[in-house]
Amino acid sequence: MKEFIGKLRQSVTAKRAITIAMVSLFGLYIFATPYFSDRKPFNYLVYCIFALFAFFVLVHRYLCFDSRIKSISYRTFVPFVFALYSSISTIAFSHEYRSLLTVFLISLSVVFLFLMMEQINNNYLIIEITIWALSLFTILFVFHYRFDIFDLKNIGNTRLASDNYFDNVNAVASYMAGCVILSFYFSLFGNKKYRLVYLITFVGNFFIGVLTGSRAFIVCVVISVLVTFAIRFKKKPLFLILGLALIIGAIILLFTLPAFATLKQRLIEMFNMITGNAYSTDYSTATRILWQDYATFLGVQHLMFGTGVNGFAVFSGTGTYSHANISELICNAGFIGMLIYYAPLIISVFDCFRKKFEYKNLVIILLAFFLFREFLDVTYNSKFNAFIIALLLYSGMKGAVKPEFLKICGQENYYCLEI
Repeated sequence: MKEFIGKLRQSVTAKRAITIAMVSLFGLYIFATPYFSDRKPFNYLVYCIFALFAFFVLVHRYLCFDSRIKSISYRTFVPFVFALYSSISTIAFSHEYRSLLTVFLISLSVVFLFLMMEQINNNYLIIEITIWALSLFTILFVFHYRFDIFDLKNIGNTRLASDNYFDNVNAVASYMAGCVILSFYFSLFGNKKYRLVYLITFVGNFFIGVLTGSRAFIVCVVISVLVTFAIRFKKKPLFLILGLALIIGAIILLFTLPAFATLKQRLIEMFNMITGNAYSTDYSTATRILWQDYATFLGVQHLMFGTGVNGFAVFSGTGTYSHANISELICNAGFIGMLIYYAPLIISVFDCFRKKFEYKNLVIILLAFFLFREFLDVTYNSKFNAFIIALLLYSGMKGAVKPEFLKICGQENYYCLEI
């Protein structure tokens, strides 16, 4: 057995096969998350795929990874601290053990995703795989709703995915938003030869995301796109001002198209509901505001540990979540639990102040996307959020490890980059 393992370690072909298997399973997991997560019995496929992915991560780490390189692994313990902390009130109050198990599994996925990123040592490859995996999901989404999408007379008059065939409509839209933002990032910061390709994935996912009618989608995308453009052209003020003006003008013009009809109407009703300037039938926004206020109230009453995982659904009597991650965390995990959960974001903010930080622009864009989502949806039990957290933590670690140390370990010539 030892001889066999020794031969594997010496075989470049075997190492590359293991690497390709690990990377392929990662892409399959990203694709399966929106496609299978909420469809029984297909939802179990996601866990099977992740189990295989985790297995190959461990095999790759043992056989291929340079053990002399010590990662700043304390970052990966933060999600587990949140899971352990939130278990206290869950056991005492809500008894939502299945939901608590989900939180632990999400925490574990952050660790394996982090290890995979560390072993690949190429964030751009990881992002490319993510873009194409999510785009593949969008293609299948289009195929499923093809009759609605290609019905040119009624396009934009109905919300796609409101039947929750794949997942909750806002959750589906959030995957598309992630693909849109990463595609736009690559189109501005990536290799010039391939920028046009990522503009295609940007436009395609944006158009289909709009047809879901998700207000969270359009808010996150618009803000993240503006932040990305501002970062890219911050040293060219005239071009920056003209470009931002053109982007805003283009967005306004887009809302005159029939495809934007449902989303436009929902945004108008939301604005009227919030401002009280006109009559609105947007009971969805009114209910969400009420739930978020109630979740905050319950959280203040249980400020130390909260009411437990899924506690708002139990204590409020609504049977559902409060539709905002911040209020949900205050209610379910208390103020301290909320701070623990957002510790990776706090770490990432400090990472951005580090000099010669290779992934600074990416981290800022991901933070913008992450933070605005927190006000619009509950994401602490989201598999895709776990990926974003892992990407933020590892991108920051890249800025913390000294290049001289990596050079000594031979990491700059790591074969994974030659796939």
